[in-house]
Amino acid sequence: MGLDSVELLVEIERTFDIRIPDPVAEKMDTVGKAYDEVWKRIQHRNSGKFILQVLFYRLRACFKEELTVEINISPSTLIDDIVPKADRRKIWAILSQRSKLKLPELVLPDKIASGLFKWGLVVFCTITWLSWYLNERLQIGGLIYLLAIAVCIAIMLLSSGILKPQRMTIPCTTMRELTLQVLAMNMPALNEQGVTRKEMEMIINNVIVEIMGINPAEIAPEKSFGNDLGLN
Repeated sequence: MGLDSVELLVEIERTFDIRIPDPVAEKMDTVGKAYDEVWKRIQHRNSGKFILQVLFYRLRACFKEELTVEINISPSTLIDDIVPKADRRKIWAILSQRSKLKLPELVLPDKIASGLFKWGLVVFCTITWLSWYLNERLQIGGLIYLLAIAVCIAIMLLSSGILKPQRMTIPCTTMRELTLQVLAMNMPALNEQGVTRKEMEMIINNVIVEIMGINPAEIAPEKSFGNDLGLN
């Protein structure tokens, strides 16, 4: 086995936490045989430990397909670099539908959220002072206070609809953070699904692409690592 072959084998073993004996590895001369050998070792195991990897690759494939992203998406890739701000709410809904996963809700930018908090604090302090003042002078502070609270609640309800289009910020910075959030939001469904053979093949394909730097379209079960894919 050449250095490239050893590197690929080591990465596959590390990814799935398995050990493939050298005599078996030497016979893994096609992509399909690699699928078979890995599947033999994981199909009867608790696949929960692979869910995070499967989830990352599922999100990555969905993003690349929907957004036609040219850059290599890794766990450290910044979300803002791959999800355009133009029509982000619409795109985010499509990504959720296509991936069949719950994605984190988009939130207000920090600048707007901080401004709302400051103004809300000013309004609250003003109402509190005014209620105390009127109560001392006219004995109607309590009524004014309750009325002011009702007005504030009404404003909040109205502003939530008005500000909805401004909720354009994804509440995580990198693909790693997004994957962890999506995992937490979808854990019950993902645990029931486990890891399928198709998902395992998808992971192996991604490992091959990352190690060998080839086009994913070139990978097929019948392809030979040496003659077809150029692995040394």
